[in-house]
Amino acid sequence: MFAVGNSAKLTPQFTPEVASMFHTRSKGRSFTTNDLPRSMKPREFCRAWFHATPTAEETRGYRRQCVKLLAEVIGLEEDTVDRWGSGLDFPGMPSQYENTLGYALTIKQMLEAAGSQRSIFEAVLEQRKKL
Repeated sequence: MFAVGNSAKLTPQFTPEVASMFHTRSKGRSFTTNDLPRSMKPREFCRAWFHATPTAEETRGYRRQCVKLLAEVIGLEEDTVDRWGSGLDFPGMPSQYENTLGYALTIKQMLEAAGSQRSIFEAVLEQRKKL
């Protein structure tokens, strides 16, 4: 569920029960609007997903890992992603996928913060089914 504020920006609205579950089960870490998804370029996304350093980006096979990850997250064939350009910037990637990358990374970070408490996300998914 989302609510539109005065700035016409979408902000998530969870039931108090779900919000409380997430706060208490995420090791006390609260999520703020700074944690909400933002659009991301492919290189930034892969670096964050793999916790890669600039040195790690230069290792053999890193680009292939990025191609596989981008294809899986976006839902395209690896050949399509590979044709977006050489290197790690993928300059031919349509900008419409930048938001998808931001959402995927946010979900990963939230799951990591929740640790073994995956029931938080099950509760959110159940809530979404009811809409």
